[in-house]
Amino acid sequence: MKMTQTAIKRGVTFFMIYLIAVGFGLFSLARLNVDLYPKLEFPVLAVITQYTGVGPFDIEKVITRPVEETVASVENVKKVSSTSTQGLSLVMLEFEWGT
Repeated sequence: MKMTQTAIKRGVTFFMIYLIAVGFGLFSLARLNVDLYPKLEFPVLAVITQYTGVGPFDIEKVITRPVEETVASVENVKKVSSTSTQGLSLVMLEFEWGT
């Protein structure tokens, strides 16, 4: 409550403080580097394997599981996920940021 009373009594002082704060904000905004499309590299790797004419269960047994077991030994892997469909195996590796 005391601050609002002081602001009313010393309106010019508070207005000058407000203008200085806005000035610093505009100065900082002008110096801020902003990219419309920044360069961002996601730490993700996809292993896509095709085996035409083979069903999803066979794809998983013959391709997906061995690939998952092999890539699981890679360093800094955060998550391994996979999808097996008709004639296609997709194994996704998600790495820790900064690797």
